[in-house]
Amino acid sequence: MYKISIDDFINILTKSDYPVLFIGSGYDYIIGYKYYYDYRSDVKINLEKTSLICRDLDKNIIDNYKTLLDLLEYDVFKFMITTSPFCLYRCCNDVDKNIIRDKILPLIGCIDCTDCFMDKLPRLTMIGAELDHKLIVKALTEIMISDLLIISGLNPILSPLNLLPLLIRYGRGKIVVIETNYNPYLSVADYWLQLSLPRTLNNIHDRLCRNKFVG
Repeated sequence: MYKISIDDFINILTKSDYPVLFIGSGYDYIIGYKYYYDYRSDVKINLEKTSLICRDLDKNIIDNYKTLLDLLEYDVFKFMITTSPFCLYRCCNDVDKNIIRDKILPLIGCIDCTDCFMDKLPRLTMIGAELDHKLIVKALTEIMISDLLIISGLNPILSPLNLLPLLIRYGRGKIVVIETNYNPYLSVADYWLQLSLPRTLNNIHDRLCRNKFVG
């Protein structure tokens, strides 16, 4: 396992043929959105009593999501899997819906915001959801064909689904861990980057998307 810089990471990322991003429980804490599960404080929020509207989210949180979606749109990441208890879709009302549907796989469900434009998503109740086995098979496929699996916010204690990345050891991929605090995947990672996920995404966006696609 090697500690790498953001420059090293971007170099590895750009040389990868099929990088997949796997965001797990705790990402809601990392970006500052604590309505659901603050895993560092071990606090569970009763989602059944929570009513949210997409438009009411903090601007910084929405910006983080949109940066992530830009990276997916421009094929910096080929695919994204998430087991974190939130819905990425709700922050993206002005983004191409087909890209969102095709490239993000929410395994654990969402909380059904009142102004959500999506349908037929698994609905989240507390820290569990009705599992869609077809989605799990899809996640396994993406993990196995990936040559670079980028992990952030995964903690197997919170969700058995977070154990899925271990299967990459039977594939051809390497593992990079971002946002390393309390992350048990450090023990199996090939590389680790001690930088927050939002800062990492912004660095990638600035150096790749903004220069190559936007500018």
